[in-house]
Amino acid sequence: MKVCTSTFVFAFGLSTIALGNVSSPAKSNLLLLSAVIANMASIVVFFWFVEGVGTGLRPVAVLQYLFDEGKKAMDAVYEGAFGPATPSSGQLPPKGEGRVVRRRGASGTFLAFGQRHLVAAAAAADCLIEIVPQVGDFVSVDDPLARIYPASADISDSQINGMMAFGPERTMEQDPMFAFRIMVDIGARALSPAINDPTTAVLAIDQIHRLLRYAGFKNIDTGRVSDRAGKLRLVFPTPAWEDIVDLALTELRLYGATSIQVARRMKAMLEHLIDRLPAERTSTLRQIGRAHV
Repeated sequence: MKVCTSTFVFAFGLSTIALGNVSSPAKSNLLLLSAVIANMASIVVFFWFVEGVGTGLRPVAVLQYLFDEGKKAMDAVYEGAFGPATPSSGQLPPKGEGRVVRRRGASGTFLAFGQRHLVAAAAAADCLIEIVPQVGDFVSVDDPLARIYPASADISDSQINGMMAFGPERTMEQDPMFAFRIMVDIGARALSPAINDPTTAVLAIDQIHRLLRYAGFKNIDTGRVSDRAGKLRLVFPTPAWEDIVDLALTELRLYGATSIQVARRMKAMLEHLIDRLPAERTSTLRQIGRAHV
């Protein structure tokens, strides 16, 4: 869109200048030729833009884009692969009361946080910062935003607030659940009585299947970041495996219960995931599989 808009504006501006130059005694044929070429290029770019929009707005293209963005978000939130050395029950913050940092400014959705800046600030103050809300949550004014351990650490509330981003709606930058949320919404909308398009719902399940399998091999744990000396400096909440599975499957199971096509694809997905994922991941899937049958 930016390329096309820039091309249209350039051609329009050049044509306006050329039009004013036509009646000038020092008429420039090169300027007129450039304006003609720019307008011809605009026509070509317009047809390219129409084709790109038509292709990019197909459900399969949107769903593949969501899968790619969901993978990036998971890589940003979950570090390392699943394994015995990285159990899902991570290290918790120290016990005891910490100083509560509250939200200052307008209410909004918690979009992202500056991980490196928070770790650097915690190292400078020799403290541990625990982020209270999860990325994607709505945070109102004066809600708890973080806890500082120990409470006497020399780090201000304004510093913490300044390192966290809020906005009117969710993004996928550090929110892998949002990719699942949009995929499920696409599938649920396709299964609504007004649309009744189970094929699109199956396309959504295909990408949910891919993203669930990718998530199953990640070290899904409460986020923990240490400084260069290996001391824990930042803890932030992340979705658990059970939360991911519940969001990805529950609603589509409900809305697609009467569709043979959706039920068949859902069963195949569960069987494949149970067969391929680590044993620690399959108990939740088996419960859903029994309920699905």
